[in-house]
Amino acid sequence: MRDAEPRLSIANLATIELMRTDSDYARYCEGVDDRVDTAITAKFSKDADAGTAAQNLWMPRLIAQRAKLYCQEVLSIPVDRHVEQLRDWFFGLGLFGVAVPHTFPTATIIGTDRLELTVMYSDVATPTRKARPNGVGGCEVFCAVADNPPTNPEDYRFVASSTRTPELIKFKSEDGGKTANILLRWVNTIGEPGPWSQVASATIPAV
Repeated sequence: MRDAEPRLSIANLATIELMRTDSDYARYCEGVDDRVDTAITAKFSKDADAGTAAQNLWMPRLIAQRAKLYCQEVLSIPVDRHVEQLRDWFFGLGLFGVAVPHTFPTATIIGTDRLELTVMYSDVATPTRKARPNGVGGCEVFCAVADNPPTNPEDYRFVASSTRTPELIKFKSEDGGKTANILLRWVNTIGEPGPWSQVASATIPAV
């Protein structure tokens, strides 16, 4: 019975793409096949020339194994523990669709002037970094002026689609002294939203 054609996962494709970013990766690959899974190397004849080997259905799996070793030994990336991060990075390249954001922004709000609030945001997974997650096109900002934060996102009005932190929000004169409740979410580069953030609240400066 003929073997089924082996298929690569998105994480496999990501490790291959990472390896390809190094122009010298071919030199690394010359000596690693003795550490590749023998179930894969057994599919190749030791006497086969390069052209024959390239046509072997198992060549993609062999390349993926080489790439995994490259990521672990050269880039110090423990591939098996970072599958989701590798998937997100690869999707963020725009080579294979775009992932829907699975994390959410976290906000810090400062009253910077009369009737103005400045919202600084970052990803909840990397709160000390300004960079957006891979594949994210921007941050949608919503606001509800209310003493108590509404529990339904539909009760918040859309304020801005922000591509750079911080975002300035201006209010009407009658809102001075009231509480602004801010809700955020990431959207990817084709407009698909991720999960809602936690509500961040602040008093709107009246003077």
